[in-house]
Amino acid sequence: MLHQRVPNPLGQGYPRARAPLSKFVVCPSWVAEFETTETQHAKLKTSRHMKISVLGAGAVGSMIGGLLKYYEPSMDVVLVARGEHGEALARRQAVSLIGSWGMHDVSLRTTMSPDEIAGSDVVIVTMKPQDTEQALAAAMPYLDDALVISVQNGINDHVLEQFVSRERLVIGTTGSQMALVQPGTVSLRHNGVTVVGPSRDGINHQASRQARNLLRMTGRKVVEHPNMLGVRYNKLVVNALGLSACLSASNFVDESVCHQLWRDYIASPLLEESLEILRRARIRLSPIPGGTDVFRIQRAFRILDKPLVGRAVQYFSQRIYGSRPIACSLAQDLRRGRKTEVDAINGELVRLAHSVGYHVPYNQLVQASLRQLESRADGSYPSEHEVLRRFQSIGHPPCLRIAG
Repeated sequence: MLHQRVPNPLGQGYPRARAPLSKFVVCPSWVAEFETTETQHAKLKTSRHMKISVLGAGAVGSMIGGLLKYYEPSMDVVLVARGEHGEALARRQAVSLIGSWGMHDVSLRTTMSPDEIAGSDVVIVTMKPQDTEQALAAAMPYLDDALVISVQNGINDHVLEQFVSRERLVIGTTGSQMALVQPGTVSLRHNGVTVVGPSRDGINHQASRQARNLLRMTGRKVVEHPNMLGVRYNKLVVNALGLSACLSASNFVDESVCHQLWRDYIASPLLEESLEILRRARIRLSPIPGGTDVFRIQRAFRILDKPLVGRAVQYFSQRIYGSRPIACSLAQDLRRGRKTEVDAINGELVRLAHSVGYHVPYNQLVQASLRQLESRADGSYPSEHEVLRRFQSIGHPPCLRIAG
């Protein structure tokens, strides 16, 4: 069986265990069979001398690139980052990784210039979706025939395909949660599953398998899914729901999910509207392996609607989250005066709805409201009451209109 180096749970000074890859990879029945041991070892031997560049290395990209270099020191890994984080990486030529293993300082090449990706075998794209076009336009002269792996939120295929041929493009998504602790230091807060897969027509099937094999070298859980589009839209709807909670800077669990009015007038109608869009577009959703998805959220809403259960969950969530509110990256973008991901999330659902001739007032309102917040210079938010009033003014949720 193929073996993989793993972080030492005992800290420095102890021998690092060599654990089988199956310890870290979720293998449902739909995952393709592993190749023979000889073939896998041959590919690993070759890949150790590959050049891997991470374009837009924030928290996610720095963690992926850092773990690749940590497990395969002979790999040439280049992080391309910007801002204070990019400056810190370039100054140190190293990244600090925090996780269940403690902290590792990983030396690797870092730069703020995209021309350093020239000659790469693989380019991993991890910037915010709203920054993709500008970043890839600058990097395009140096991409050559590299395999490009996108690990981003939202749906921005039309942007990626302007710069990369579909045969060389693999799009994935991750359920892991990474955070930028300080410039030059990133933390793995939750070790979720990263999912990659071929497009609907299978034109990038070989590239998808290569992407899966490479990302597994990070020691994280990586699977290949046959319905990657369904997984991505599942996560997209979850993110669309999350963005609606950010309109008043609410804590997603305590002040939104556990709030009956928010569920009744915002979350449930938005969820039903989004699912109807996908039904009309003939996009079949697939569960997100090991992560939160729309199916789990629907079940949770039904449970929370029971009076005693709902009050109990709200009481405990206030005690848990009240003292340490959940910070979302969207709030960080707004504080910095940057564009948010809304156009690649709710905006994508609006675009898809227009293509099938369906009116989507709830997603349109989320998109318009966040664009309004982006234009504010003072960083202020409307009250929860004001946000609720806006959604109540829409009228009946789409599920009631469809039923009628």
